[in-house]
Amino acid sequence: MKIINLRMHQVKRLKELELDKSIFNTEGLMLILNKKFKCDGKRMLFKYLDAQDDEAIMARKNFIVSMLNSEENYKNIDQLIIPEYGVAVDSKLCGFAMPLIEKNTNLGYLLNNEKIELDEKTYYLHELGNLIDKVHRTNGKSIKMYFGDLNEYNFIIDENNNLLAIDLDSAYVGQDMPVNMSYYLLKNNYIKKIPMKYQVRSNGYVDVAIPNMNTDLYCYNMICLNTIANESMHNIDMNNYFKYLEYLNNLGVNKDLLDSFNDIYLPVDNTNPKDFINETSYYGKTHKLTYKAYTRKYNI
Repeated sequence: MKIINLRMHQVKRLKELELDKSIFNTEGLMLILNKKFKCDGKRMLFKYLDAQDDEAIMARKNFIVSMLNSEENYKNIDQLIIPEYGVAVDSKLCGFAMPLIEKNTNLGYLLNNEKIELDEKTYYLHELGNLIDKVHRTNGKSIKMYFGDLNEYNFIIDENNNLLAIDLDSAYVGQDMPVNMSYYLLKNNYIKKIPMKYQVRSNGYVDVAIPNMNTDLYCYNMICLNTIANESMHNIDMNNYFKYLEYLNNLGVNKDLLDSFNDIYLPVDNTNPKDFINETSYYGKTHKLTYKAYTRKYNI
């Protein structure tokens, strides 16, 4: 992997990328490299990491980025914005540079914006499912990539309506521990009750789930369900979780979609509901689908 060398006085003069206020956990400053540092004619974004002094995290991130750059099968997926350069500041590795997507909308902002119709949200959820499926079907010569930190804020939509994956320095390519884990997994203790499906280990600080196809699809299913319910369903107790799915079934929501949501808490492999997610808007007014509508109906 090639290295871009900067001095601290140069970093201080770089412009910070403006992000929507709803976007969180960027792991550091997002700085726009000026024209002097164009790479292969492209403007670049420098992710100046908060964890630059943590040798273990930086070593893992460097391994991830190096492995992804060495695997043509992943580099050939245009929707993966893989960091192309390491960035050293005063001879110390402090982050990574990747192509700058100047005009974009964060998927998390779109999915959590109540002014946007469910039809449009489920279109992009379908695109996300397609991308996840494409990555899962791709094998590198020496690695198998999983997103690991899979949440809606790690995807953007460019000006041509293409869905792109960012923050890939936190992907999982077989290192000893994931660098980051999706908050959908961190905030849900129920997954510990299915150890044959979700392999939970301690990293010395907290318990983490080792990324695999089931963890990625768990997160994707939760993103879809949260969007339909307009609620954080990964925080809902198990009893109301399954009762809410029964409520959606009574409204006529696609059974295959509901089976996929149901299976994430069962000792069976998770499935990708991409082919069913964009059918949710066919069943009456979308406000009836929300978790609040369920709680009002049953006085919960």
